[in-house]
Amino acid sequence: EGVSLRVFLRDAIVLKNRRPPFLTGRNFITLFMHAARSLTAIHQKSYLHLDVKPENFMAKGLELRPLEDTSARLSVDTEIFQLRTLESAAAIKLKLIDFGVSVKEGEEAPLGGSLFYVAPEVASGAKAGGTGGVGQPADIYSLGCTFYELATGSPPHLPSWFEGNPKNWNFYWPEYEKIPRETRGAYEKDMLRNRLTHPVDPAKIPGSQVVRDMIMKCLHPSPAKRYATSFTLARD
Repeated sequence: EGVSLRVFLRDAIVLKNRRPPFLTGRNFITLFMHAARSLTAIHQKSYLHLDVKPENFMAKGLELRPLEDTSARLSVDTEIFQLRTLESAAAIKLKLIDFGVSVKEGEEAPLGGSLFYVAPEVASGAKAGGTGGVGQPADIYSLGCTFYELATGSPPHLPSWFEGNPKNWNFYWPEYEKIPRETRGAYEKDMLRNRLTHPVDPAKIPGSQVVRDMIMKCLHPSPAKRYATSFTLARD
């Protein structure tokens, strides 16, 4: 039941012409915690999801931040302790769906993912098994992308990762080639040039420095510098 986080964002931005922050601080953190726990549940069974993105989270009980509060920061401490805010957060349910490209952690297997959410190491051609193979940090990166977008309204970008690195571009071109030629121009302008030339900006994340730090740690290009496990992210 409910709607995907993609539909929530689309309705907020396109249909209701809203600007971030879309959620109260408590509701945002509640979603973030539920999402981290959902990854923990599958990681503890030794599976990697590998397609974490707004489309693959179904949410129930979400409410847009009231219009009169849109100028407020997510870090306003008083809202955390208001009974109505606590009740709103308690009503939120989040489910992780679509395990179509999941793999058993440690297995030698070709890996998939989705444009703009796939971890750099996956897009670079790493495999799940063996020394230095893809592990939980890949899902954690994608989770960071998802919640950066939920916080800011735009997906994160890593332009330096593409500069002079053809193998990283090669991951994206097959997706690009699937786009009908008549719509490719608009896609290129909006999705490729714009989104891949503007770097991740922590200042755009509304809320406390702690929230920014958590999301930016998820988004670190190096797997070794992200959260090592989804359990440690959920605990934080």
